[in-house]
Amino acid sequence: MLEAVVQSLRSRSLPVLVALLLAAVLAGAGVVGLATLCLVPRVYESSATVIFPLPENSAPASTLLAGLNLGNEVPTGSDFPLSSFLAVVQSQAAAAGAARNLGLARLWRISPDQATLLVQKGITADLGANRLLQIRVQLPGTPSVTSPADLVRRGPANARDAAVREATAALAGEMVRQMGVIADNFKLDRAKAQVQTLQKQLQDERARLAEARSRLLLLQQTTNNLDGDSYAKWLQDEMLTARTSHQEVVDELVQVERELSLARAQVASMAKAGASLPDEVPFNADRRAAVVAAQREVDELAARYGPENSELVAARTRLAAAKRELASASALARTGLSQTTMELKSRHAALLASKQHLAKRIAAVQAMVRLAADDVQELVKAKATVARLTARVQELEEQAQAAEVNFERHGFSWQVLDPARVPDFKTGPSTVRALFFGGLLGLFVLGGPVFWQIYQRTYALP
Repeated sequence: MLEAVVQSLRSRSLPVLVALLLAAVLAGAGVVGLATLCLVPRVYESSATVIFPLPENSAPASTLLAGLNLGNEVPTGSDFPLSSFLAVVQSQAAAAGAARNLGLARLWRISPDQATLLVQKGITADLGANRLLQIRVQLPGTPSVTSPADLVRRGPANARDAAVREATAALAGEMVRQMGVIADNFKLDRAKAQVQTLQKQLQDERARLAEARSRLLLLQQTTNNLDGDSYAKWLQDEMLTARTSHQEVVDELVQVERELSLARAQVASMAKAGASLPDEVPFNADRRAAVVAAQREVDELAARYGPENSELVAARTRLAAAKRELASASALARTGLSQTTMELKSRHAALLASKQHLAKRIAAVQAMVRLAADDVQELVKAKATVARLTARVQELEEQAQAAEVNFERHGFSWQVLDPARVPDFKTGPSTVRALFFGGLLGLFVLGGPVFWQIYQRTYALP
């Protein structure tokens, strides 16, 4: 078949071959151009330009980019994260937020993830050295030709892409807004971090101050809030008072021990006297003598008059009364001695405890005397520490209060120099480029044999 085509072309004249070559070029351009118009969606572009202010006495904007630590989603590092927005405008978080806020998933009838990816691919940004950041947005529309009517009129095609054109400008403006939100949040996060740092330092210093005050209070209690010679004099007085009180307790303890020994001897005497009598224990000498006298009288009357004499009966009555008085006096004496002994024992135990306490007090004062110099020095240091920490806490409180007041005043200062506009015309695909490449395709594919015949005839090749 190719041989037949070549033979047919050889019989043609040169003008016919040139016409066939032009027809092949036009056919290729027409086919590719029509395919481009029917299959490739149009692309619309909108851009917005933001100008960033520089801090006072700052270097050029290019030097502000040094030392930045660009994260995946959030600008970090420098206090002036100018180049961080290059990462922000193309980050997935910003693209997802913009696509969600504008409802672009419904525009293309695709999933939110696909809309985010489409938006992310369509956003680019350039950072100029003159403090300008330009955000460009390109979004796909529909092909130029979707029906035969589109070959005649452009109105239906433009109407189909009206929503995409508006979304292109809206997306550029939304990315500017996203930049502002991220910038303000970044500055507010830094201010909040400063507040939290100061509050943590303030909490730590307050804890140290409380500990220092507790130490100072303990030292003041130890030194009785005195310094130097006054503290030494106070220790001498304390030692003298403790020793005097100790001696008084020792003397009183000796007296009580003497009384307790006497009471114990009396109790022993009662027990010894009671052991020699068959009846109740006699203790009172007068009552005991009265009992003895009454008994003698009863015995004499019984021997003289016999058992039925009236005087003998009266004598026996007096003997019984004397015995009752002796028993009552003996019981009373026994009870009194027991109570006295118990009181003396209790007093003796209290005096022993007081003696031990005073001995410990004397030992403590002696230890305080040995450590007096160290205590005074520690007291001076503790007072200085409390004063220093008090000043530091006050300073941190003022700084924290100032940081909290300025917390809401750290927004990023920038301006939109050139707002995004709705594009009137598409930026792609290029029809001229499609026709050019289509013509080349027709030239080398369809018109290849024709071109070869023209070349041979022009240069008279055999």
